[in-house]
Amino acid sequence: MTGRKGVDAGVIRLGRGRRHRRQGSPQPHKSQVMHNPVRNSVDNHVDRWKWIGVWLLALAIWGAPLYITPVPPALAAGSPYTIRVDMESPVLRLYRNKHLVHTYPIALGKVQTETPIGSWRIVDKQRGWGRGFGTRWLGLNVPWGIYGIHGTNRPASIGQYASSGCIRMHNADVEALYDIVPIGTAVVVSGDPLARRRRLEYGQIGADVRLVQQALARLGFYHGPARGQFDS
Repeated sequence: MTGRKGVDAGVIRLGRGRRHRRQGSPQPHKSQVMHNPVRNSVDNHVDRWKWIGVWLLALAIWGAPLYITPVPPALAAGSPYTIRVDMESPVLRLYRNKHLVHTYPIALGKVQTETPIGSWRIVDKQRGWGRGFGTRWLGLNVPWGIYGIHGTNRPASIGQYASSGCIRMHNADVEALYDIVPIGTAVVVSGDPLARRRRLEYGQIGADVRLVQQALARLGFYHGPARGQFDS
């Protein structure tokens, strides 16, 4: 039954653009609700992202060792040295042909600005690189920022977590290290990038962002470079 042409008598307009269905008017058929293509598409996307979350959680729990990328031999080609730093202790260890030859006290990044966890290499060496960086600079190939091993004009900070992410050394120590290790020397910073849980947002950087990018790439959901920068 219709009251006006093109208007269902079972629908009363309430104000502009609103409708109210009279009691007893026909209800949508169940099949119309169950097979709504738009709703089904949304539900499918929600389910898909739920599964992605499950996979990422599994990787975070069982795949924790993935945060350390093995150093390819080519990175240290021509250099018998390897530098190792453990985020649990502010100490730099220098190895020659896998034998420990020296340890140095250092300062690491603060909680908010952690030292980049991962396997890197020295790609730059400078004397007097800049004010506040002491007498020597050993730059690392961290993809999401400028980080390095350097001296300091704040020697009291050595032994603490006090930097903006770089590895600080006493000037005398970094000068000695500078003279020993060549460009290409491997630098391995070990630790857990998920130790400080945070909600990742656009513009953030860090080893945890890189870990998520690597996990998504393995699942086929990310095809960009895993450079530790949340920008796409």
